[in-house]
Amino acid sequence: MKRTILLCAAGLLALAACGRDADETAPETETGEIAAPDPETGETGGAPADVADDAQDLSEAVPSGDRPLVQDFDTEYANISVTLPEEAASDPALYDLLMRAAEAEAEEAREVARDGHAASEQDGFPFHTHELDIAWETEFANGEVLSLLKTVYVFQGGAHPNTYYDALNWRRDSHSEFGIDDVITGQTGYEALSVAAEAALMAEKRERLGEGLTDAEYWKEDVIYATAPTPENFQLFTLAPSASDAAKAGGIALHYAPYAVGPYAEGAYSIVIPQAAFADYITDRYAGLFAGEPED
Repeated sequence: MKRTILLCAAGLLALAACGRDADETAPETETGEIAAPDPETGETGGAPADVADDAQDLSEAVPSGDRPLVQDFDTEYANISVTLPEEAASDPALYDLLMRAAEAEAEEAREVARDGHAASEQDGFPFHTHELDIAWETEFANGEVLSLLKTVYVFQGGAHPNTYYDALNWRRDSHSEFGIDDVITGQTGYEALSVAAEAALMAEKRERLGEGLTDAEYWKEDVIYATAPTPENFQLFTLAPSASDAAKAGGIALHYAPYAVGPYAEGAYSIVIPQAAFADYITDRYAGLFAGEPED
């Protein structure tokens, strides 16, 4: 199943609308700060006509025949940076996929920043330069597959920045993506993942927050929801290297951005599910990919 690597672009769309809602109330605050955006709701509008000349095609920034791994798309109102993994330089299909998605997110961020600046000029509150940083890192690699984690840092003038994650699992032989439903077979497989993920998240929460809190204080209801046994809940995974064989995966890592399973102040969570927890439910195609325990 294809991973939707434009997930974070959708998050930017939602943040933009929330940022505009916050803009309307910003003049009433003492600091002029825009309220923290809610990534769950909202729509965005288009760029003002008088700044349309700033919306050039970002793909022109990528030199023909070259594959730079770091690109800056800074503008007057936004600082935008994109970093791709080293492996993309030698894989044109992967490079094209990641860079085109990043360019779309960058252009959207530019529009959001222009809208925010226009609103600040109209309503008379301070404008804070927007920031977007997209960074892809390699979590696992062997001769057949790559497992990449994308971290997106977004600041749109609110009370605090936001961070999002995405993942891309890539077959180097066919130059194509694969998802959790390519790795896990059957509902019982997702039930096994669900049990292991809930237990790992709650253990991490108790270690981070201490023992003896209520379920509400642990946000347990959100943990249960985020780890329910459905393929959608496990699409954002990367392969975790095996401690005994560098060419094998010892499990999968699941990544949860702030707000996903706890309040913003609690931060992000990344947990590792050992392959032993789901070994009986790995598809034939990927059974040989896993071995041993995951690295600490």
